[in-house]
Amino acid sequence: MRGSFADGQPLPGSWEAIFDTTGHWLAASIGALERHGRVVVIVAPGEGTQQVPIRELYRREASIVGVNSLLYSAAACAQLLRELTPHFESGALRAPGRLEPQALGTEPYAALKAGRGGRFVFTLGE
Repeated sequence: MRGSFADGQPLPGSWEAIFDTTGHWLAASIGALERHGRVVVIVAPGEGTQQVPIRELYRREASIVGVNSLLYSAAACAQLLRELTPHFESGALRAPGRLEPQALGTEPYAALKAGRGGRFVFTLGE
C-alpha cells in the first residue's frame, strides 16, 4: 500500500490496496485507488448492499475482492497476519493508523461503538 491520509480521508489515486473491515468505506475507497488497485471487503453492513461508483472502478481498472473470513479459523487468520509482519517491518507496507498491541484490541472497538472513529492496526504479540 502507498499513499497518505489528509483530514482523515484517503488521497485520490494513491493506494494499491485498501482493506475495508467495516463495509462502510467501499464507495470512497474506489476513488482512492491507483490504477489496477484493489479494495478488499470482509463484511457487508446493514442489508448487505452498497452503491458503488462503477465508472470510477472501471476507469481505474480496479477491482473489489470479497473475502469470507468466516471460512478461516482464528489460527489461520493469525498466521496470515504473521506473514504480513515482515512487510510492515521492512517498510514495504505502511500502517494507515497507530499500532496497537494485541492486548489493547478491544479498546478501538469500544471507541467505535461509542461513535468515535479512527484507524487502528493490531500487532500480534509473540
